Amino acid sequence: MSFSIIVVILVIGFLYTRHHPPSRFRQKRETGWNSYLHIAYWGFVFAILGAVVTAVLMVSLDILSWIFDFFPYLLGSDYRIPLWGRELAFAPLLGKLAWGTLFALLTGAALAYGVAMSKAEELSNNIDAQMLEYAKLAQSDGMEQLLFESMKEKFLVLITLKSRKVYVGKVEQPRLLHGDLENIVIIPMLSGYRDKDTLKFVVQHKYSDYYEQNSITEESEGLQLRHFKTVLPAREIDSASLFDLKTYVQFSLLSDTKADDASSITT
Repeated sequence: MSFSIIVVILVIGFLYTRHHPPSRFRQKRETGWNSYLHIAYWGFVFAILGAVVTAVLMVSLDILSWIFDFFPYLLGSDYRIPLWGRELAFAPLLGKLAWGTLFALLTGAALAYGVAMSKAEELSNNIDAQMLEYAKLAQSDGMEQLLFESMKEKFLVLITLKSRKVYVGKVEQPRLLHGDLENIVIIPMLSGYRDKDTLKFVVQHKYSDYYEQNSITEESEGLQLRHFKTVLPAREIDSASLFDLKTYVQFSLLSDTKADDASSITT
């Protein structure tokens, strides 16, 4: 019996963390026992809430049954307590506990699902609410902080893959709703590679020029920016940073100047 209750509590916790976006995001980041404890924590919280609701309901029904039990003294000996009132008044304690436990767990599951879906609905149509929640979750992870800063300050990100392929783009949306931490989705503006000797970023494709030439925007007819989404596997990322084009150009000119000075000294 105790094992069955523990299993149900874990199922309640899984139900909540599966459908509640912030909790699902945290769950994705947990590993090993921390993952199980995170699920068990929320299962226990909603099981307790279900128990509180059930206790209030059972006490209310007991009070109601006592009122029915007291009626014969007020209405005369010919009065008969309704059948359901008698059952409530004289139900065995063990039976009440068994049904109460079952009802508490079902109530906890219903509360967990309702709260999770309500939060998901709130976030799905409110980008400001998404950013607020994402800001809290990003504090404990360097990559998430970078992505959050990119979206908040409207900066592009420069991502270098282990293959030396480089993408510069706009982070598509917070990873809060879908909880996909294995990939990063961007809308590319530039792409290229790092030179194998100098590791300098060499631009090959200027997507931004193509967007401008063909009037492609977030709301344009036909092709839109979302159609150019690029999915980058997180495990293949070697480094990432914020990217500002003006700063990049100035640094490139400066490094070229230093290279020319060095070569002139050598010769």
